[in-house]
Amino acid sequence: YILETSVYPKEHEAMKELREVTAKHP
Repeated sequence: YILETSVYPKEHEAMKELREVTAKHP
């Protein structure tokens, strides 16, 4: 979502990191 990324630019970064952690967990 572009709007969300514009409002919360840090959220996108955190989501990426969280995704990595989630990928490790089955």
